[in-house]
Amino acid sequence: MTPQELLRHHVTGAIERGEKEAIVEQPAPKLYLRTPYGEQYHIYENGDIQRLDLYPSNKPFTPSGQWKLLGVQHVKRNKFIPLARLITHLPDDLNGSSIRYKNGKPQWTVRDLDHGTVRVWGNTEYHGIAELRRLN
Repeated sequence: MTPQELLRHHVTGAIERGEKEAIVEQPAPKLYLRTPYGEQYHIYENGDIQRLDLYPSNKPFTPSGQWKLLGVQHVKRNKFIPLARLITHLPDDLNGSSIRYKNGKPQWTVRDLDHGTVRVWGNTEYHGIAELRRLN
């Protein structure tokens, strides 16, 4: 069965069961990211970003496919680690206490693609990376 046929079958089954909304299963996230400001995200293998802290658990945010993580970038050094490398092997300098400077500010920030525009999260004191870990 093609992906379109599977989706059609799933939606038809949901309607027959009287469900108001068909729940389309999404692959498991690969990374968890938290900012110093407390924003939390799941990152999927295709780069989709899902924000976790704004939505109640009964109505989670569903990624649109228009907001993708490209990788992480060091705030001072010219060092960029692409998403594919983060998923397969999280480098040592992104684990534990070395992810922040001695003053507590993040050493790393995010480079993303938002509706076709490449961005680097600025003001890293609030929007840098406080925690990054692999899931699964």
